Amino acid sequence: MRILTFKRLLGLAAIGYGYNYAKKHGGVSNAWNELMGKARMAIDRGRQTVIAAIGVVIAIILIVKFQTSSEEAAEKQRQAEVEKEKAVKAAQEAQALVDRLQRDLADMDKKVSAAVDGVVAAQNDADRASAKAKLQELNRQKYEMEKRIAEAKAAAARAERLKGAKVSAECANNPLAKGCM
Repeated sequence: MRILTFKRLLGLAAIGYGYNYAKKHGGVSNAWNELMGKARMAIDRGRQTVIAAIGVVIAIILIVKFQTSSEEAAEKQRQAEVEKEKAVKAAQEAQALVDRLQRDLADMDKKVSAAVDGVVAAQNDADRASAKAKLQELNRQKYEMEKRIAEAKAAAARAERLKGAKVSAECANNPLAKGCM
C-alpha cells in the first residue's frame, strides 16, 4: 500500500487549506457560514449564466465531433465508390476476356476437327504422320487455351465478388423477406 497517493495528497491539501481559512475567519462555523453565503450569492447571480455556458460548451463539443465524423464518413464513402468503380471495370474486363477466349476455343475446336479429318483422309504414312503432328500441336494449344479460360473465369469470378453486392433496405431490415435469400 502506498502511503501518499494523489487522492490522499489532494485531501491533505484541502484539509490544510480549510484549517488555515477557518483560523483566518474566526473559527470553523464562521468560515462555513461565510463560504455558504458566498456560494448562495454566486448561485443566485450566475445560475442562468452557468447553465447557458455549459450548454454552449456541450453544443460546441457535439458540433465538432459530428462534423469530423461526417467528414470522415464522406471520405470513406468516396473511397468505397472509387474502389467499387474499379472493381466493376475489372469485372467487365475479365468477362470480356473470358468471352474472347471462348470464341477462340470454338475456332480451335474447328481446327482440331479439320485436323482429325485430315488424319482420316491421309493417303500415305507421311501424310498421316504430318496430320497427327498437326493434331497433337492443336490439342496442346487447345489444352493451354482451356487452362487460360479457367484462369480467366476464376479472375472474373473474383472480380465479381470484389465488386460487392447491394442489399436493399427491405432485406437489411428483414433478411427472411421474399426475394432476399
